[in-house]
Amino acid sequence: MRAVAGQRPALPCCRRQLPNHARLTAQSLQASGVDCLGWIGNHIDPSMQRQDENFATLQQRLPMPCWGRLPHLPGADGEALSAHLHHDQG
Repeated sequence: MRAVAGQRPALPCCRRQLPNHARLTAQSLQASGVDCLGWIGNHIDPSMQRQDENFATLQQRLPMPCWGRLPHLPGADGEALSAHLHHDQG
């Protein structure tokens, strides 16, 4: 995918219970010429059913690599959350 001059790349953070919204966001960014580096799964509802199934659906539907899954950690700082991310910068 080609980035449009002057635009910064995007790294969408996707609520796991909304795989269709995540897919539409990715499509819209791509259609706009925004370079999507990947996506992050965000778990905001600790009582959500079928978390792993929804995450697998996101992995199948999004045409970019997953950088990790952020767990539900109220009050967590960026450093605590970053421990759940992974990306090969190589």
